[in-house]
Amino acid sequence: MSGTECNICQSRSSWDFLQDFYRKVDNMRHYSQRLEQDLYHIASSAERYQISLGESQQRQGDAEDKLAEERVQHASSRSELAEERLEHAASRTELDYERQRHRETEKLSDLSYKLAEESFALSTNLRTQIAELQSALFNSQSATDFPVQ
Repeated sequence: MSGTECNICQSRSSWDFLQDFYRKVDNMRHYSQRLEQDLYHIASSAERYQISLGESQQRQGDAEDKLAEERVQHASSRSELAEERLEHAASRTELDYERQRHRETEKLSDLSYKLAEESFALSTNLRTQIAELQSALFNSQSATDFPVQ
């Protein structure tokens, strides 16, 4: 087989050989230029992605800071709400106590009114009885002082 290769090499002219060689060199040069362009585009893309990643990380950091602030505010609001609930419960207890005192006062007021009515009725009866007794006494005295003739 080596004899046939030599025959192929010999059958080709040196110009064909050089032309084939330069064509391969030119193809390799174009291929290397494409690789360099691809590498440049990849490097540019990587740089843009790196910048974009940095910006995204910055936004993420800002969002995490804001989230932390919101959590602090939320915790503060929860503690304020808990305090308000305690105050509400205390106010409710005080209000219930005042309602009970009000009911007791109403009962005492009703009882006082009934007792006043009874006292008024008793005093009216006593006045009537005193007036009747005075009238009877006056009549009996006038009958004894002035004998009827």
